[in-house]
Amino acid sequence: MDYSPGVINIDKAERIMTISTDKDVHFTEAIGLNEIEYEDIPGLPTNKITIRGVNIQAKQPMLYTLWLWKSATHASSDLNEDSFRDFINLDVSTSGKRIAGSGQWYLQTSNLCILYEDDDPPTAEGYYTLHLGLMVSSGSGKSAAPDGELQIDISYSPRL
Repeated sequence: MDYSPGVINIDKAERIMTISTDKDVHFTEAIGLNEIEYEDIPGLPTNKITIRGVNIQAKQPMLYTLWLWKSATHASSDLNEDSFRDFINLDVSTSGKRIAGSGQWYLQTSNLCILYEDDDPPTAEGYYTLHLGLMVSSGSGKSAAPDGELQIDISYSPRL
């Protein structure tokens, strides 16, 4: 089977794959209430995917909103240039879980069916990019790392 970037077959389209943020690189800044931090995560084998689920581990339990953008231009006040695709509310404060009442908070969302498309050209290695924004939608705001560390896994399947 050929699993090269840009080459999609039925077997690969049915597989669930995961792309992850890195707690030491992505979303490391403090984020105030209703503010957003953008990150572009390369590594998608195709520019068209279906997002199936999102898992988050966070040191601070808050209502986070994960925004999906179709290009690295992200949000724009010009409605014709804005690259908004969708968003997912991750209510760690209400639905998150901790093990033995300590450590990080966990939240898992599944059964999503979000059609995502990256409009930017592939990287030099032939991969496409997931363009994300993380917003704090309730609470006093996310602290900068290390106190505000978080890590997000996005489960997806390539689309034909």
